Amino acid sequence: PPRGAGGARLVRTGEKSDESSRGSVMATYVFSDVHGHRATLERALERVSPGAGDSIFCLGDMIDRGPDPVGVLRLVRGLPNATALLGNHEDLMLECLHDESDALAAMNWAINGGAVTSEGLSKLPAGELEELLGWVRDRPRSARVRVGGRLYLLAHAGVNPGVVTPEAWD
Repeated sequence: PPRGAGGARLVRTGEKSDESSRGSVMATYVFSDVHGHRATLERALERVSPGAGDSIFCLGDMIDRGPDPVGVLRLVRGLPNATALLGNHEDLMLECLHDESDALAAMNWAINGGAVTSEGLSKLPAGELEELLGWVRDRPRSARVRVGGRLYLLAHAGVNPGVVTPEAWD
């Protein structure tokens, strides 16, 4: 599979869709940790060329460190059939922006590469900023997907079984 930013890979898993009688195959693509590398993500998506019936999952850490974190947010938000999850870097950003007087939250985000994201966000018109941050706030922490008859729980990092109660596992 193609390599993404930060060593992440765009992983494709085939699954027959409801349209399988016509021979079409639906694929599920999963990636994470793009960390502001929009151009790299665009190249990976171009290379795998997801179709209209394919599903895409971004497992978080869209922002920080790389040159275009706002571009990554815009790109992922605009992907058809995509589900984006929160990663720890989105959490750091939201915590800092929730209370800008919280020096510890600001320092924690900054030492984890938040400066480039903060700078990019500061250049956005107020309406777009609020819309984009609202979209990030609404991201789930996990998602379930059935691929090839198997149920998968997707998350950026650790899972607390007491919080997430998935359907019976195959």
